[in-house]
Amino acid sequence: MTRLFLSAGDTSGDQHAARLVTALAGRRPGLVVEGLGGPELAAAGATIHEDLVDANIMGIGPALAALPHYFGVLRRMAGVLDARRPDAVVLVDFPGFNLFVARLARRRGIPVIYFVTPQLWAWAPWRVARFARAVDEALVILPFEAAWFAARGLPATFVGHPLLDRLEQADTADADLAARPCPVALLPGSRPREVREHMPALLEVARGVLRAHPEASFHAAHVDDRAREALAAAARDAGVDLVLHGARVHAVMAGCRAAAVASGTA
Repeated sequence: MTRLFLSAGDTSGDQHAARLVTALAGRRPGLVVEGLGGPELAAAGATIHEDLVDANIMGIGPALAALPHYFGVLRRMAGVLDARRPDAVVLVDFPGFNLFVARLARRRGIPVIYFVTPQLWAWAPWRVARFARAVDEALVILPFEAAWFAARGLPATFVGHPLLDRLEQADTADADLAARPCPVALLPGSRPREVREHMPALLEVARGVLRAHPEASFHAAHVDDRAREALAAAARDAGVDLVLHGARVHAVMAGCRAAAVASGTA
């Protein structure tokens, strides 16, 4: 029986981890998965010790305030690793936290596999030596990354970009949305804090667009029910008519003429 410990800390990582577990379960009957993640990973059959997705934070101040909580999670996960002794620890993106998990595993002689590696080649190439010391193998999503990491001492395998798999199955725009004269998507991000902090700015943009283009309509979608409620409330407060399309983010993108999008997976 194969036992894995996974750690994913945001919505996109939770989705990538869930699809990875689903694919592995088809190849390894009896696979046991536990760790840190969110609702998608739980739905794929993993036992979740802590929901990092719901607690995900942004900004220096909130991050500092949350440090005691995250150190507490690490202490508890050290106990889980000691008790369960998984065959491998698989980390999905979220490097600020996951590299601490990697060090916990390495100190216990548990192999560490990193899926969706941080883009060190772009913003911190000098950190790759430290990264390579904490990780046994990288599963990378951009073709050139395999050679880049391998040249710096970390075995790496290109496995394809998980978003391409999702786009093959993505919704196409519905006829009503595509028929509107000027549909515009407002996509503030997946994290609760992103919704709270980005949406007012996007709605201010929407008001400006309406002054120049009264025929414009505004559209949004989110995979989380609470986030959709927050989007609707922000739009009501701003006096902007916002049409919500459930979780059909790709359908909204496909059907709109333009989009205001927070940086990130979208």
